[in-house]
Amino acid sequence: MKDLEPDPFLDFARTMLGCSLSGSVVKLAPIGVFVELESGVTGLLSLSEVGGEGHALEVGDGVAVKVASINVRKRQVSLLLD
Repeated sequence: MKDLEPDPFLDFARTMLGCSLSGSVVKLAPIGVFVELESGVTGLLSLSEVGGEGHALEVGDGVAVKVASINVRKRQVSLLLD
């Protein structure tokens, strides 16, 4: 049944490259901060992008970001601070 539903990641990839969005922090990692943008779509705000602010962000915080790149094959979204 799940295969019959549209893939939210593919819909996101078709329309959101370069867009400014807001999301919430869902995970902190050594490489950066993972931000949920839409249901089923999470992007990475790299540690180099957040710099010192990475330590100030906590899970659940809202953040304004811009979609920098989307790799459909790897299902990865790279973000920049907006």
